[in-house]
Amino acid sequence: MNTTLFKIPNLRARTAAPVKPWELKIELPNFADKEAFRGWASDDTTDGVFISAFEGVNPHTRVNKNNEPCKMHGLVADYDTPLNDDILLDGLSRGSKPGYKPMFAHKTYSNGARVIWMFEDPIHVLPGVLKEFIGLLVKETKAKNLFPRMDEAIFKPDQYYAWMPGVIKFADQPIRSEALHSILAEAVEKSKRYRGEGDVVIPLDKIYQKVQEVYPGRWTGPFEEGMRGPLFWMEDGVDRVGAQVTRTGMVSYSTRSPKGFMTWADLFGAGWVREFQEDRFGGPMQSYWFDGKYYWKRDLERFWQSQESGNTRHDIVGTFGLSASPDERGALSEADEAMRRIREGRRVHGAIPCLYDPREAIMRNGKRILNISKTRVMQPEEKSGAWGENFPWLAQFLDQAIDPIESLPYLMAWLKRFYTSALEGKLLPGQAVFIAGPVGQGKTFFGTEIVARLMGGGCDASDYLVQGSSFNAELFEVALWNVDDSSSADSAEAHKRFSRMIKRGVANTKHTYHRKFHDAETVNWNGRIIDTLNDDPESIQAVPHTDGSILDKISLFKFQGHKLFENIGYLELEATLENELPHFAAWLRDWEVPEEFLGSKRYGVKSYHHPMLLAESRASSSVNGFSEFLELFLRNYRSDNPTYAEWKGTSTDLLLALQNDASLQSSVKMFVSNSRSLGRMLASLAATGDKVERRTHDGLTIWKIKL
Repeated sequence: MNTTLFKIPNLRARTAAPVKPWELKIELPNFADKEAFRGWASDDTTDGVFISAFEGVNPHTRVNKNNEPCKMHGLVADYDTPLNDDILLDGLSRGSKPGYKPMFAHKTYSNGARVIWMFEDPIHVLPGVLKEFIGLLVKETKAKNLFPRMDEAIFKPDQYYAWMPGVIKFADQPIRSEALHSILAEAVEKSKRYRGEGDVVIPLDKIYQKVQEVYPGRWTGPFEEGMRGPLFWMEDGVDRVGAQVTRTGMVSYSTRSPKGFMTWADLFGAGWVREFQEDRFGGPMQSYWFDGKYYWKRDLERFWQSQESGNTRHDIVGTFGLSASPDERGALSEADEAMRRIREGRRVHGAIPCLYDPREAIMRNGKRILNISKTRVMQPEEKSGAWGENFPWLAQFLDQAIDPIESLPYLMAWLKRFYTSALEGKLLPGQAVFIAGPVGQGKTFFGTEIVARLMGGGCDASDYLVQGSSFNAELFEVALWNVDDSSSADSAEAHKRFSRMIKRGVANTKHTYHRKFHDAETVNWNGRIIDTLNDDPESIQAVPHTDGSILDKISLFKFQGHKLFENIGYLELEATLENELPHFAAWLRDWEVPEEFLGSKRYGVKSYHHPMLLAESRASSSVNGFSEFLELFLRNYRSDNPTYAEWKGTSTDLLLALQNDASLQSSVKMFVSNSRSLGRMLASLAATGDKVERRTHDGLTIWKIKL
């Protein structure tokens, strides 16, 4: 027998020591009553023998909440029914089961019975299984039936019992280890809260491969949960059943193993387990991002889609084979653990489209942003040729449609900057383009087919630019905004708002991105606006007022009549675009823009303003009307002051002069309401020509107008 009991000298003592009390001669003082006995047992000067069959983690200290039991050497049961020696022996003889007979028994101070079963070898105590094991052991030994009123303290590892004189040795053999291991195996299987003490669940087929790699030939037969086998990790030459497979490690019944439960990290190293964990959770960790509310995952077309936690959990379970159920100890399921790791390690502060940027997540202002852009620029052919060499129809269309032909390099330079910066993954800003021309000559075709296909798509932005709609997510998911030829000229207020929005769309890179059911966010947008309109004077009024503050932000092109569309059908045109656009893209990529068409660093290329469109636009503007009114005043002023070369003064001086001109005073309010608005009119004239000059003197703005 390789077991022992552990004693403390009194019930207040903390130190413990191994003892075989049946070998000791025990003598107790005489006690007046049971209370006196209890007082003696609790006196810290008492040097008695109080025993337990449990060994603590620290074997030199009594078992308590600070020194958990780690081994069990036997079983001690107390019975609170008074009996004599004859009844004690008779009960042991009649109630004991062969193979499970107690080795020792004695009467307690109250004349009850105390019965001790010893084990052949100590067994490890498994947290979460001990109560189940003791219950099965009580049933197997028939301990509950030996005598009435068995004390429930049998289930308490920290219970110590006074060893009394008059001990009876009832059996010669302890309970065999094989029998105890069988009971412990059953307890592990029956304990619903036990899955092993390891933190990591690893598929057992992976574990079996590792066992065969590290401990070849040490385990034979199936390696499945609940299966029993040898302590394959012990190199002691003993090949008998002493361990059981769980999902997180190996139960060891035998104390030949250093611990009662060996985790996979104990057996194969923490590094291997960590690598497995990374592989196990690596799939979800690489597939999802979390923005604080939604999880983001790519769909089958590789586009990002948001989803709530419930759908995410189902996806993780179905796609990666992780468990959806919590383990027996109530820990997170594998799917929930994967989601927890995603929330902690794959957190983004927002999800917005970052057009053409190849990065999945982008740092902006110290915050990580998920790039959910779906837009992809058309890929060019590998080699390019001369103009029209591999895209003859497109070259012919552009050569014949644009008027004059000298304006074509400006349009191509604008398109090259747009396309090639997107191709390189860093979209650069550029001007808005207005194209006027006759009906059916390819204005809309150029924007919605040629440019939109090159850039991966476009969107009708009329509602946003003219009406000011708030939900605008689709606009910032593409780099090209198209505008209808008449929508921006419906009213003076609409045209004013449209002009303001054109300026903002070109000059500002930060915009509000607002999807339905999502919070608004700030997005960087460097796209382009193409507005197509007919070339009659009424339609051209849709062009923003071309004062000096907007001229560098827009280009005005004109298309003319041609007959190319008369000889090509829809399907043939579709096939032509599909075949020629990649070659046209390659030409754009490789074409070196002549220096005379290069512009400022801000927009890269020079703006172009078709003379007729510029004149028509200015003719319809309020500034133009004021300019004509001002000319009437200057004519009268020259007549009265023939020797003057200029008029000079503040805007207030000019307003008073206009009001004092008898021929004009009744019409002044039609063109200007106050000196501030008059100043704005003068500033616009100064920006668009050389007739009006602005100077500052002693903090005042002085205007000089040539006569």
